[in-house]
Amino acid sequence: MTSRIVVIGAGLGGLATSALLARAGHHVTVLEGQDWVGGKSRRIEVAGQRIDTGPSLVTFPDVLEQILDTYDQVGPPAEKARDIAGITLERLPEVGRYYFKDQQANLPVEPGHPWHESWSRFEKENGQLGPAITNLLTTDPTDPGILGAVLRLLSRYGTKLTTQAYLDSLSWMPDDVKDVVAIHTLNAGVAPNQTLALYASMAAVMSSDGVFVPQGGVYEIAKGLEALALHAGVTIHTSEPAVSVKKGLVTTERASYPADHVVSALDGGILESLLGKQAPAPKVLSCSGVAMRTS
Repeated sequence: MTSRIVVIGAGLGGLATSALLARAGHHVTVLEGQDWVGGKSRRIEVAGQRIDTGPSLVTFPDVLEQILDTYDQVGPPAEKARDIAGITLERLPEVGRYYFKDQQANLPVEPGHPWHESWSRFEKENGQLGPAITNLLTTDPTDPGILGAVLRLLSRYGTKLTTQAYLDSLSWMPDDVKDVVAIHTLNAGVAPNQTLALYASMAAVMSSDGVFVPQGGVYEIAKGLEALALHAGVTIHTSEPAVSVKKGLVTTERASYPADHVVSALDGGILESLLGKQAPAPKVLSCSGVAMRTS
């Protein structure tokens, strides 16, 4: 049955969701408070230089591939999702170069480096977890098919369920290497003792499976998902934040949108306030980091 669906938020998640729902035949409207789509992913110009903000890498390209495959599967035969989105990923030669105390190293750590032996062991033990993590990212948590991925991860971490606890359990790993691995938890904006242990494995997965960027910059992903949504018939309203969500109705300062279903692509606290509930006190999160490139 065709439903009227309102998606609140035009970040990457909101765009992908709206594209797939519309492709499946529903009437979908997206409401975005900012004047751009992409959420934290944005393209700006500073002093004549084009800058893509937000995410800087693609670490699990199979997630994007599954979105594109699903788009093709749920809709009528027509132009392929990959042609519509126009996203071409390029693998980078390395995860990055790390500077720590008096040490510096690429990931993967090159032979001859003091960290090479310990890093190679860590990558061997954790680098093959990419498919399991991708399964977690793309499967309904209630789907029994997710059990294999969960068991595989638990067999690696045991009872050490946080990044810090897991790294602390690796008695053979130098403390400096542990600290470099723990840096990756900052991508979640949270300290290592508050993130799941799989964040420790992500550095090894990226080293094994590679990291990627789209040709033209990371914002090409947002543009590609927007193209899929528009191709499927989604109506996108920017500069129109939702101000309340009630049963069957989403209201903005401009209009009201009847909805059989409402999909939120907002932070939980913001959604609570739109529902008329008292939002929880904001948590203090750390900065994900700042990268600068000079030529």
